[in-house]
Amino acid sequence: MPSPRLAGARHPCPARGRRDGGEGRLRPALCACLCALLVALWPLGVLANMANPIQPGQPVGEPSGALRTVAIEHEALAIDLRPLAQDDPAEVTATYRVRQDGPSETVDLLFVAPSLAAPVVPAYRVTLDGQPVASRSGESSTLPASWQPPSMTPGIGGQPPLDYQVAGGKSALAFSLTLAPGTHEISVVYPAQATSYSGSSPARYWQLGYVLAPARQWASFGDLAVTVQLPPGWLAASTPPLTRSGDTLAGTFQGVPADSLALTTRYPAPAPTHYGPVLLIAVPVLTLVLAGAIGYALRRRGRRLWWALLPALPFGVAWMATVAVAGTIDTPNVPGSQEAWTYGYGSGLATVAVALLALPAGMLLSVLAARLGRRVARRAGPSTG
Repeated sequence: MPSPRLAGARHPCPARGRRDGGEGRLRPALCACLCALLVALWPLGVLANMANPIQPGQPVGEPSGALRTVAIEHEALAIDLRPLAQDDPAEVTATYRVRQDGPSETVDLLFVAPSLAAPVVPAYRVTLDGQPVASRSGESSTLPASWQPPSMTPGIGGQPPLDYQVAGGKSALAFSLTLAPGTHEISVVYPAQATSYSGSSPARYWQLGYVLAPARQWASFGDLAVTVQLPPGWLAASTPPLTRSGDTLAGTFQGVPADSLALTTRYPAPAPTHYGPVLLIAVPVLTLVLAGAIGYALRRRGRRLWWALLPALPFGVAWMATVAVAGTIDTPNVPGSQEAWTYGYGSGLATVAVALLALPAGMLLSVLAARLGRRVARRAGPSTG
């Protein structure tokens, strides 16, 4: 026969099992919730592999060539950014009043402008004193460091500058001019694909860096008048600074003011609402309070804790739905052509990932809240059933 000591030692385990109301049997369910929670984390790894937020545009700038005998008296640089509202290339128009002091001379000019794709009608045009000049697609050569596009464009509204990248295409607009002694007007019009940057705003940023440094190779340079036309109401910043009047940026400079003109603009996305954070706080708190109340009631009625699994699923679904709604309710209304991918594809993946995470998290935490409610009920007094 077993000794009284050994026989008595068997009783505490069943007694604890009766006191905890079946909490030991609940452990596999809690482990299952935890495993589901870990599985739901996998979409977060997808976010870490997202592509570069910058979609490079094309380098643009002043012409280069054998210009040591030609003086620029005045340049009017007009950059039309209004086509960006339809996700189309900007248009650059550079008009020069030049003076040839020596004898007649033929000069070869090269504009770095790879966006020359136009199957029927040329997307660019060159004129000398109002007469069309034959132009062709050429190859851009290696340029000095000062002739490279800027590495950054200015931030809007006091924000930090944005990294700026351009595509590495070699296409360029090349043409030859025969300049007789005297004053002439050269005009060049061509499209320029701006760089698209998806950053902290729901609307993407558009960047354009126009290289001015090559103008220093001319015999002399008088003044530069810059005009930038913006889509209606768009925000913008420039370096060197330009003065804004309505939807136009303008500035006049004596000589070449900088190696490049850097522009940043974007659609004026409205400020987001703050209903999402309220939902993300209110719904979880409410469900946890309800789960605790359920656990309290279960203890008072002598029911075991595993009954708390029944409301745990709808609580988890409520958490998941809350994350899904909160992920979209605060997103400002931005036209599709202007939406930053971080607020489209990127934020969508993030919402899906967190929503999947919220389902098992809500279930797990609601069960733990019910367990806490049972402990409160146990301290309040004996159960009734």
